[in-house]
Amino acid sequence: MKVILTSLALILLGILIGVLASSFIPLSPSGAPATPSPTPEAVVSLYQSVKSDENGFSVQVPKDWVSLERTAATPYLFQYQALDSSTFEILVRDLPAGKTLTQYLADEDAITKTAFEGKPSKRILNSQPIVINGVSGIEREEEFLAAGLLGRVVYLPGKTNVYALSFIPKDSTPGISSEVYKAKQVILDSFAITGGNNQANYSCPTTDWVDCMPSVDSSIRPQCEQPFLDWAKANCPGFKGAAL
Repeated sequence: MKVILTSLALILLGILIGVLASSFIPLSPSGAPATPSPTPEAVVSLYQSVKSDENGFSVQVPKDWVSLERTAATPYLFQYQALDSSTFEILVRDLPAGKTLTQYLADEDAITKTAFEGKPSKRILNSQPIVINGVSGIEREEEFLAAGLLGRVVYLPGKTNVYALSFIPKDSTPGISSEVYKAKQVILDSFAITGGNNQANYSCPTTDWVDCMPSVDSSIRPQCEQPFLDWAKANCPGFKGAAL
């Protein structure tokens, strides 16, 4: 009898523990214990800030990506390699005065037609407009023929620079599962053009000409400075220049 009562007591105790456990452990729809979602703070902690005052940009990249060594010949190229050997690059080039981003890309594309031993070094598969933190740019899917790689490149214009943000999976890695593609949106959302290259404060004049006649206080008005005039001629339809 004692053995039977002890067995019943153990069974009842097991049932009680099971009921209490089910009350405190949240379950997912499948019945398995739910996995907590990472908090925004946890996501941010996985990234590191990269900033270049000289080139006028800042961005966030994953902490576990390796920064590839920059050379004296290419101080304008920033490269980071993910654990799966896919790469993210920031290439900073000059934007000629008076040129729009579309005109700049057209000139660059003309050069690439014979850049690979007289043959095209790059093929443009598709192109679409994109806006990153208020800056209107162009995103293209490009095939780098010389290297045998396929990636996506986002081009953003500053006042005097063009920023090319390249996301390039390793040749053996499917694009959708590539580490650079997984981090792509966070990187783009964090990218900012800083300092004198930020053109976010520019807006098109309401007239064809801006009044730049000498004033009594002889101060230079912002709309009469050459960087703004170059930008307005390139981006504002019908704008003619400064009236002196």
